Amino acid sequence: MGVVIRQGAKSSVVSYFSIILGFVNTIIIYPLTLEIEQLGEIQFVLQSAILILPFLLFGFSSVSSKFFSKYNGSNKEVSGFLTFLYIPPILTGFSLIVLYYLFHESIFDFFNTDKEVSKEALNAIPLIAIFMSFSSISSSFSANLKRIAIPNFLNNLIKIILPILCLGYYFKLFDFSIIYLVLVLFYLILIVIFFLYIKSISKISLNTKFTRSLNKPRLLGMLKFASFGVLASIGSQVATRIDSVMVTTLKSTYDNGIYSVAMFISNTVMVPLTLVAAIATPLIASHWQSKNMDELNIIYRKSSINLFVLGLGVFLVIWAAIDPLFAMMPRGSEFKAGKMVILILGVAKLLDMASGLNSQILSMSPKYVVFFYFVLGLSFLNVFLNIKLIPLFGINGAAISTLISLSAFNLLKYFYVKYKYNLDPITLDLFKVGVLGVMIFIMLEYSPKFGSELMNLFIPPALTLGLYVFAILKMNVSEDVNLIFNNILKKVYSLFGR
Repeated sequence: MGVVIRQGAKSSVVSYFSIILGFVNTIIIYPLTLEIEQLGEIQFVLQSAILILPFLLFGFSSVSSKFFSKYNGSNKEVSGFLTFLYIPPILTGFSLIVLYYLFHESIFDFFNTDKEVSKEALNAIPLIAIFMSFSSISSSFSANLKRIAIPNFLNNLIKIILPILCLGYYFKLFDFSIIYLVLVLFYLILIVIFFLYIKSISKISLNTKFTRSLNKPRLLGMLKFASFGVLASIGSQVATRIDSVMVTTLKSTYDNGIYSVAMFISNTVMVPLTLVAAIATPLIASHWQSKNMDELNIIYRKSSINLFVLGLGVFLVIWAAIDPLFAMMPRGSEFKAGKMVILILGVAKLLDMASGLNSQILSMSPKYVVFFYFVLGLSFLNVFLNIKLIPLFGINGAAISTLISLSAFNLLKYFYVKYKYNLDPITLDLFKVGVLGVMIFIMLEYSPKFGSELMNLFIPPALTLGLYVFAILKMNVSEDVNLIFNNILKKVYSLFGR
């Protein structure tokens, strides 16, 4: 687990820089340059493309992690494996284009009645989704090579491209519809950049000789795993992405504009999970292959406490700054309607992180079929709750749906993994950190405010972070977190000591 934390910590530099950039975009640039309806439409396009992604990948991003160790030999074998992974997106992408061509008029009619989604936006969705699928395969493959920092940077380039486009539109350099054209071209170019990166770090190139090591039993094993993987991925995306799409379809692009900002802020909590999962998944697959249950349990427990500590710290800092943030951002009085969404989704994300890497452990286990059923149940539950709660409570209803469905999902995974494999991440330290978080949250609710919003934006979050870090280190709940913090202190001391 130490290598996982170190790799995650290195990549976190890129991720948290992108988070800062994302905050600038979400809090300043997008509200300043776009109407809320336009922001909602752009997010609808991107979230819809991501929602389609599992259908295009057909589970082969998971195949990359699951079966890479079987091809970890010569460059020719690995090159053939990568070539093989690109085949499903080619076939499914072509099918999507045909289907969209046949039914595009009906799609236009549905979204142009009262949803006010433009034709240019709808036309961009399938193309962006197809190009995303190739980049997703490349990103997953890079993780097998123990490289996540550069792929993470490439995946976050959209946070540089999109605000530039919005500023160009704001200064009337081009029409709003041009944004969608450039986004399509960006994701196309990203495919080439990813492939060149993989080639530069591994000397891997595309070839059609993968059939030499692709015997019938192995192919059947891949297809079986992929068939459940695609359904699990679909369920997972429906469970985590459908809320943004359904807010648009059941309410409006305006509501989705507010919801998307709140969702972005709450998703900041999940950055450590994304980083650790990317590097840990191949290790988990390897431990399952060698049946090393002790190492799996170590990863499970350490991921739970480490992710909860990191995620809770991020959430508390965000909550300490949320009111002055809304007060200072353009159209903040309107976006403040999403404050409760941030709280509800934040709690949902923290519970997910506290459960550790149970999704990765179960999905890579011999009983990965069970994971598929759990994800399928999660997606159905989330869609059902969204249909019921969004009309009643608006964007808060979408957040409540996510909280309920994600909590139920994690409970199912926890009990199954515990009683089937005797793996359990829960320790007393987890409850200690939870109590600490509740105490600091209550303190923030009743703490006095400073004279200016600028002071409120920086001083309470800084004090909150200082108090939280001090308490976590004194409680000694995580060896990995303490080690990372001590290493940071050593580097700071050595820097100033020169």
